[in-house]
Amino acid sequence: MAKDRNAKRSTHVADAVTNTFEWLITAFILAFVFRAFVMEAFRIPTGSMADTLKGANFRIRCVECGYRYDYGFTQGFYGFPNEYMPPKDQYLRPDPPRCPSCGFYVSADTKLPVASGDRILVLKTLYQFKEPDRWDVVVFKNPAEPRINYIKRMIARPGETLQLFDGDVYINNKIARKPPKIQDELWMPVYNNDYRPVKPEQPYFNGHTWRQPFENTSGSAWNLADEKDPSIFTLDTPKGSVSTVKYNPAVGNDFKAAYAYNESRSFEFLPIVSDIKLSFNADISDASGMLGIVMSKYDTTYKANLDPNGTMQITASNPLSKDTTILASTKLDKIPSGKFVPVYFSNVDHILTFKVGDNFISKDLGT
Repeated sequence: MAKDRNAKRSTHVADAVTNTFEWLITAFILAFVFRAFVMEAFRIPTGSMADTLKGANFRIRCVECGYRYDYGFTQGFYGFPNEYMPPKDQYLRPDPPRCPSCGFYVSADTKLPVASGDRILVLKTLYQFKEPDRWDVVVFKNPAEPRINYIKRMIARPGETLQLFDGDVYINNKIARKPPKIQDELWMPVYNNDYRPVKPEQPYFNGHTWRQPFENTSGSAWNLADEKDPSIFTLDTPKGSVSTVKYNPAVGNDFKAAYAYNESRSFEFLPIVSDIKLSFNADISDASGMLGIVMSKYDTTYKANLDPNGTMQITASNPLSKDTTILASTKLDKIPSGKFVPVYFSNVDHILTFKVGDNFISKDLGT
């Protein structure tokens, strides 16, 4: 009887081991099939998609203004192979990064840890049922280097003619405008007034001491250094007077095609970016004054206004002809009011947009 029980027990153990082994093989096969044909995880290798997707990078907080930004880690710069990822306890000196807000250069002696690149899950079956949409982020292989995965944003399909003019994408001779969600991911900071340096007298802000890049024009009375909160500009003037504050790119960061993640050392030779957005919060609890924003592109000046009567308007003027054209206008039923009303004026992909609170007007400038 004892021998029979031992034999049965051995048989059960053998069956259990066999079943476990079969399940492991099945799970391995399913995982392999799932990875090969359904979904796969990828680590972003480089910063070519930054800031949307980041490769290995240094995570930096500006010691002067406190602005947080990332700076790309390039393996070749340190003599490492492209696949190399430093351990967390290894500190390296980044090629001196520059704060994208105040312009402060990190000391060349600073050592920082390297953060690993972003990771994404890629659904491989999706494009068996539909064509890729323009602006999708896709993963593909270059036939010349099939072992390398490329992760890029798709802007053109087979058979289309792609052209880049003045930073804008043209498909078959027509401008390809980015959806708002995509455009919001692509904005790069030029200056954020919420972040002010603690030691502006140092000569390391774009090669000179720091000065407020917003300046009063002649006769303007804006207070640009409020004692309670330096990030707030205040104005207290008689009714009917006009005060204007202007951004000076010669003092602060300019509008060249650079950003913190992989800024070029040949900064001064980079082209000027013409797609721009100015945004702020406005205290318009007393809606008795006019709010206006002015920006220029080449020889045309665009102005966005909200007057005390509730009229939102965008105009264009040319210094040569001295003519002013109304491009868009609307009368609001109710003027937005409050202490922190979001306001912005942008010129991107040949579309002007002026927004105050939940109200906006826009003008398509054509292709």
